[in-house]
Amino acid sequence: MTDSSSQSFFRRHWEGYKEFWSERFSFLDNYSRFVKRDNLLPSWSDADVQEFIASDPVHGPTLRTAREAAKYGSAGAVIGAVSTAAVAWKYSRSLHVVDEIKGLSTKLKLRRNMLDFKGFKLSWSKLYI
Repeated sequence: MTDSSSQSFFRRHWEGYKEFWSERFSFLDNYSRFVKRDNLLPSWSDADVQEFIASDPVHGPTLRTAREAAKYGSAGAVIGAVSTAAVAWKYSRSLHVVDEIKGLSTKLKLRRNMLDFKGFKLSWSKLYI
């Protein structure tokens, strides 16, 4: 048997899918040496960052400013998310829903009156819009 027939249908499909998209995103291979490292970079603690800020007169103040900006940015994101959720919650319970329900009940009453007028007696369970 050939190699392709010994593989399952899903395996062949998945391999074709991967090949298709890897051709289209081949530019990402340029970044693989940064993303797929053999030796990972050590993580920095706050003490390491503060030591770098104190020791480097050129990039230290820039890093300090960037860290402060990140703190303000994350606080602003939280405030923005909460206020957006509050506005969405407020207007999701607006009065236009009540108007639509009143309009629907008026339609049902008119249809019921029309059916009663024609001589048909239908129960509400059999009345469809």
